[in-house]
Amino acid sequence: MILRKAAEADLNAVLTLAQNIFEQEQQIPRSLTDIPAEKRPQWWCAETNGAIVATLVAYVENDVWHMGRLTVAQELRGQGIAPRLIRFALEDLFEQGVEELHMEARTAVVRILETFGAEITGEAVPFYVGTITPLCLKKDRFYASTAI
Repeated sequence: MILRKAAEADLNAVLTLAQNIFEQEQQIPRSLTDIPAEKRPQWWCAETNGAIVATLVAYVENDVWHMGRLTVAQELRGQGIAPRLIRFALEDLFEQGVEELHMEARTAVVRILETFGAEITGEAVPFYVGTITPLCLKKDRFYASTAI
């Protein structure tokens, strides 16, 4: 498996995987998956045998960095891909000078993010199928976490 920043040529495959998973599993409209260019999205992906099998994006909204759209192909879940991709993207972002990230995550991802030092900042709220919980991860907490 290769973890890498998604190239322009990957964006169709990245968005298709994310849209399919969110629409089929959580009934989130496909239109909510794409991030407009003005938010400066950066996508990361995991690739196996030439296929994109996981995605993650970070973007800027109102001068605040956000991370989300984590997806892993259903047949590959439980193999540790999500934590590895998250760590890879976090290291990249923090090396770029990002100091803090805000996220809204499903319960399973909340647990992963907490191992990287993220803190829950509010109550879980309904979001399509299930709930999402707001979190914040600061650079210093990430590097102090035991997960890296």
